[in-house]
Amino acid sequence: AERIHHLDALLKDLVSITYNNKSEPKAERLHVETEVRNLLKEFHHQYNSVQAFLTVNGEAEFVTDAVRFRTIARNLISNALKYHNPAVQSFIKITIQ
Repeated sequence: AERIHHLDALLKDLVSITYNNKSEPKAERLHVETEVRNLLKEFHHQYNSVQAFLTVNGEAEFVTDAVRFRTIARNLISNALKYHNPAVQSFIKITIQ
């Protein structure tokens, strides 16, 4: 199952790279809390020993290219999980203002 999640993430990254190289940014209204929660769910099965804390202050909506935002956020969360120290109680804290 872990290998499947890794391959899924790799494919998403490849699709994102292709999208970024071949398309112009498309501005759309994005609800950041929903996007981040979905990404955290995406990684939950891989790293269920790492707690995630999400704090939202305010509306948490803005206009951006959704695919590019998801790519950046996915990579930040993925790296935090990938490089955590399993010898200590680890967590991710995300604050949206």
